[in-house]
Amino acid sequence: MSRSAPGARADIRMLTRGYFNAVRSEGNALRIEGWMLRVDRPFSDVELLLNGRAVARQAVRKLEDVAKAFPWIPHAAESGFLFILEAPSASGAVEVVGFFNKRVAGRMRTLFSSDPEALGPLPPPALMLRVAGSGNPDFFRADGQRTYADFAAAVDRHGGFGGMRRMLDWGCGCARVTAHFLADGRIPEVHGVDIDGEAISWCRGSLPRGNFQQTGPYPPLPFADGCFDLVVAYSVFTHLPAEVQSAWLAEMRRVLAPGGLLLATVHGEFAALFSLPAGEPQNLRERLKRRFGGGPIKGGIMDSVQDRALDGIAPDGYYRSVLQTKRYTVREWSRFLDVIEFQEAGVGNFQDLVVLRRPLG
Repeated sequence: MSRSAPGARADIRMLTRGYFNAVRSEGNALRIEGWMLRVDRPFSDVELLLNGRAVARQAVRKLEDVAKAFPWIPHAAESGFLFILEAPSASGAVEVVGFFNKRVAGRMRTLFSSDPEALGPLPPPALMLRVAGSGNPDFFRADGQRTYADFAAAVDRHGGFGGMRRMLDWGCGCARVTAHFLADGRIPEVHGVDIDGEAISWCRGSLPRGNFQQTGPYPPLPFADGCFDLVVAYSVFTHLPAEVQSAWLAEMRRVLAPGGLLLATVHGEFAALFSLPAGEPQNLRERLKRRFGGGPIKGGIMDSVQDRALDGIAPDGYYRSVLQTKRYTVREWSRFLDVIEFQEAGVGNFQDLVVLRRPLG
């Protein structure tokens, strides 16, 4: 996806959704498997690029489970890919490109690692399920790698890793993304916090190079003012109502060093296209008409729907399924930090990426 200025709005029909279900070595082979689709048209074939070089091309595979997940998209089954090829000798970049009428119509990017052992052990399936919605270790690794890749690319666009001394993964869970920052090694001191005590206990025992603490659902964090050069928050604000978002944005400003970056994700209008099945028309044209006729996110944010994924961990009523528009996010979040980039579907081809910076003054 291309960079989107805070005032611009992408055409959600042109955005690509999908997942890498596996990016792993199998002996001397590399397996890259997953699915991707656009809501308005099918892909005819897909091409695999490694480090920018095309290495394979194939017709799309039919995946009935994707069709069942999105029955309102007539071509949803025509979305799969599976590449198995000789494993590269070094880590690098993966890109899957979809074609329609011989023209590029969509793409997904991630990274592959030639040393997966550097990530450390896998969490227990129950912890993976809690944060990723799946206990499958291939998906857990692939999803963490891809999210890390999107965040790292954003850091590179906004000054790079040079000079970054300390970072925080706020809402780290069982280190789905944190493990990749630790393996990268360019930031000397990596911290992770979460309200899930079981996940933090596992991180402390399994990833000794990181610094992990259990924290509460509300500020403050146990860190000094201006402590971090980088804070990442993957799928955290997606679960916080408006007033709690504001409290935490104020805390992010406090713990960020002047000039420091906050990389956060939200569920925006593209996510809403997939995330509101109840009462939605089971017809693609009508769904798109509703989206472009003002959208379903009334008042800029919908934060009243409870999410039960953290029952017994988060306080009652705290954890929500939150959708918010780009206009709302930029307007409200700019009260705390400078919004320097907004990329619709910019993380994982689904969640919107918001890049914020604490002013120098």
